[in-house]
Amino acid sequence: MSIILSSTGLSSEHCKKLFIDQNLPLDSRVYIAFDAAIDKDNKYILLAITQFKELGYYNVNISLISNIDYKNCDILYIAGGDTFNLMNNIVNSQLKDRLIQFTRERLVIGVSAGGIIFGQTLRTADIILEDEKTFNIDEGLKVLGFDILPHYSTKLILDNYKNPLLILTNEQAVIIRV
Repeated sequence: MSIILSSTGLSSEHCKKLFIDQNLPLDSRVYIAFDAAIDKDNKYILLAITQFKELGYYNVNISLISNIDYKNCDILYIAGGDTFNLMNNIVNSQLKDRLIQFTRERLVIGVSAGGIIFGQTLRTADIILEDEKTFNIDEGLKVLGFDILPHYSTKLILDNYKNPLLILTNEQAVIIRV
């Protein structure tokens, strides 16, 4: 189906409009996925729950990405966080193929790190973060033929970046049919 990529999720008016334009039934089952490094009471997780409910989607669940009930999920919202930890959870839970297949069947909203993982590599996380990565994972899910750089500002240095790159500011969002 489609992936909506955004730096800030439904807080971006563009992301919200792209989501609304999908005309998905209000009884769709929404799962907000996060990685183990984020608490389920994280303010961005709670904000996403509120935003879905404000749009009329009341069947909203939150779960670690490794515990999502993919068979009973219509909309998957992958929250931001630690890109490398998120991908490590996907790989260790043997979810890589299931998540790739899910993107072909249903709607995914990838927010920040939740979008980076769909690219060829995770290298853009190194540009955004100044701290060192904690896992030895560099490969993305390769659903898309390019890397994703959320939270772009002119302060970020992109010299010597070799891969094709989709750059998103905090206000932008894009939908890609897969």
